[in-house]
Amino acid sequence: MATFAASGLKKDEGIKVVPPAVKAAAGSFGGVMEACFLQPIDTIKTRLQLDQTGKYKGIANCGQTVIKEEGVRALWKGLTPFATHLTLKYALRMVRRPTHAPPPPPAHMTRHATPCHPTQRLSHGPSRTLRASTRRRRRMVFC
Repeated sequence: MATFAASGLKKDEGIKVVPPAVKAAAGSFGGVMEACFLQPIDTIKTRLQLDQTGKYKGIANCGQTVIKEEGVRALWKGLTPFATHLTLKYALRMVRRPTHAPPPPPAHMTRHATPCHPTQRLSHGPSRTLRASTRRRRRMVFC
């Protein structure tokens, strides 16, 4: 395991630090799995988009036609660049992710906070704004 000093955590917090290599491997594996499951759908989508002759009648028909004419492996054409892209993307994303959860919000923020700015109040609807203004007269609102 990585050292606590490298992660900026104190030893008494009791949090296990996951090494970046493990996180990168997990992200890479997730990228490969996503590519393997999404590639057939992406192949069918691309063929439908490029179909100018009206060869395919829909998604299911396109998939069946590709399998009949070219075989099942044709659904995974172009897998290598797609898998490489997703592997690198998720490996880097997992390495950048913090190893520990952010601290919990302060107690006054855990309640359903009422927006303090007038433009925020508009997005919460008129009835909620009216309730907020009556509550504000009774007690302090944290903004």
